[in-house]
Amino acid sequence: FLDDGLHLKNVGAEMMATLIHKSLLQAGVAATPARIATGVLPVAHRGRPYRAALRGLGGALPYRWSLLERAPAGIHLEASGVVDGTPRARIGRYTFDVQVRDANGSMTTRNLTLRIAR
Repeated sequence: FLDDGLHLKNVGAEMMATLIHKSLLQAGVAATPARIATGVLPVAHRGRPYRAALRGLGGALPYRWSLLERAPAGIHLEASGVVDGTPRARIGRYTFDVQVRDANGSMTTRNLTLRIAR
């Protein structure tokens, strides 16, 4: 406790907040954290239009998606979670991190791989 005898210090406050959050989740009152359900992106073909939708679970809608690093040339990620564009990068496998943030501010990241074929 702090000197006032009422408030918890760092570790105690975190433990209490965790306990309360777990109780709210079990009661169905609190939203579960947002997470990224998409594990594999469909194959893209160099020079051809590409479009794939990322899927999120949990959290509170709407989701806002963003790239944390550069995607292959010609590929973009819309804030709605749609990966689209016309790949201009060489044929191969490309990995990049995406992030989703829900309406409550919960966020998570995931590393995705996009294969570009002929």
